[in-house]
Amino acid sequence: MADGVKYGLVVTAGLIAAVLALFGDWLDKTAVWIFSVQILLGLIAGLFYLERKQLHTAVVAGVLLAVVAFAGGAGATLGGVGFIGPYLKGFFNAGMAFVVPCTLAAGFKEFTTLFVE
Repeated sequence: MADGVKYGLVVTAGLIAAVLALFGDWLDKTAVWIFSVQILLGLIAGLFYLERKQLHTAVVAGVLLAVVAFAGGAGATLGGVGFIGPYLKGFFNAGMAFVVPCTLAAGFKEFTTLFVE
C-alpha cells in the first residue's frame, strides 16, 4: 500500500478521534456510528497498513497501550482533569477504539505468518 494512503488512514482516525472528543456529547447516537468507523479503520490499518516486519512491534505497542490504559484507569484520570478533562477522555477513548482493533488484526496477521514459514 502506498505511503500516502497509510498516512491518510492514520490521520483520518486521528481526526475522527478529535471530532469525537470535541463534539461527542452533542452527537449522542451519531457517536456510536463514528466509533464504529474508528473500529473499522483500526481493522483496516491492522490488516493492510502494516507490513510483515512491522507486525511484532505494532502488536507489542498496541498491547502495552491497552494494558496501561486499563491498569492505570486512564479514562477516569483524564476525565477528572479540570475544564479539558471530558475532551481528553473522549479523545483517548476514540483513539483506543482505533488502536485495539488494529492490534487485534495485526496480532492475528502475525499469528497466521507463523504457519507460513
